[in-house]
Amino acid sequence: MKSKLSLLALAAVVALGACSKKSAPPPAPAAAPAEQPAAVATAPAAKPGVEGKWEGNSGEDMPVSFTVEGGKVTGVYAGMKGQKDGCSVFASFGGDDAPLSGKSFASHGKHDDFEFNLTGNLTSDTEASGTIDWKTNTTTCGAYNVQLKWTAKKLPPEADDDMGDE
Repeated sequence: MKSKLSLLALAAVVALGACSKKSAPPPAPAAAPAEQPAAVATAPAAKPGVEGKWEGNSGEDMPVSFTVEGGKVTGVYAGMKGQKDGCSVFASFGGDDAPLSGKSFASHGKHDDFEFNLTGNLTSDTEASGTIDWKTNTTTCGAYNVQLKWTAKKLPPEADDDMGDE
């Protein structure tokens, strides 16, 4: 509003100067206040801290993955394989969502005769580690229990995006 009034005053001064018989220069107009630039849209910032998708393993071909969002760990997934007396033992399935307590969490997964308890600690904004206790008692291989250490790294933000968004 203020800048419109300044422009109207300037136009009046210029019109008066053009109508006067003397060709004296018009007085210098008051400086109009600078217009504020329009807000510039920016891309959303990268996910802060530990939030995002994480992937790792507890040994060769034994994946561990999860997502950290909203103060909890979701989408927990673990895989294992082993040998007992010539019998192969393998499983892969998901676990329960788990709240973060500080930077620690625990998840439980169960499928048929297999079960795991995974505990973890987000050791930094990009690295995590913990243990996973696997237990099973199948009719084929009998009881098989193993505790494995796992490590995981946070995926870069672009790896979080769905591939179908392009």
